[in-house]
Amino acid sequence: MTKSNWRTLMIRSNGRDMDDRLLEAAAAISSSIFKHRTYRRIVCADGASVSIQAGECPYSTPRNNYGPYTHIEAGFPSVEPPTSWRDYAEDPDALTETVYGWMPWVCVDEFINVHGGLVEGIEADLPPRA
Repeated sequence: MTKSNWRTLMIRSNGRDMDDRLLEAAAAISSSIFKHRTYRRIVCADGASVSIQAGECPYSTPRNNYGPYTHIEAGFPSVEPPTSWRDYAEDPDALTETVYGWMPWVCVDEFINVHGGLVEGIEADLPPRA
């Protein structure tokens, strides 16, 4: 085997090793992401709805996939939310097309109460409260 061929073989071998390491790292990252549970949108008695999320990836406290949570991420409400939500809006100019990060549960309770309470059977799909 010539020196040039040996060098090519080493580069290819190291490339495969690097590919394996990259694949392992990607698998570890994706398994962490996929452990995050996605909660269904809550729907209120008057039809208003909003996504409430918490976990390692959403803007919640604590940032883990287990909770219980003191602050959650709300997103994309179907109607304009209460004024108490504005301080948490990522885009205060598009209140129904944005997320609301690190928002206390009292704001979620306000939304639910203003819109007549939750539709029966949906409450169990909220993240656990602290």
